Amino acid sequence: MEYTPDDVRAQKAATQWTTRTLSSRPTPPLPSRLDVPVIVIQGRHDLHTPYEPAREFVARLQAPRKRFVTMEWSAHVPMLEEPGRFLAVLVKEVGVLAGGGIPRQARGGRAPTRRSR
Repeated sequence: MEYTPDDVRAQKAATQWTTRTLSSRPTPPLPSRLDVPVIVIQGRHDLHTPYEPAREFVARLQAPRKRFVTMEWSAHVPMLEEPGRFLAVLVKEVGVLAGGGIPRQARGGRAPTRRSR
């Protein structure tokens, strides 16, 4: 997905409005440590959550397991912009954390069957 010059101008205006509106509110500090695994799936072309600051935050963050996944062809909604890759990342990265890992049928094996009694 490519942004047109009009898209970029509109986003810049929206970002400036958001900055003016929210700048009067105190910003809570970002954590330096989390006691849970962290996976950030980030679109390289995201204008809402800029790529480099997100990458730097994850690099500094202390966590028992952390992973920063770059979606090269995505902006702010990689689940719509790269749905196949996004699903593969979820299965590979999040599935392991959920205790299941990659399901056998996704690895090319047969799905388990129910035995009749």
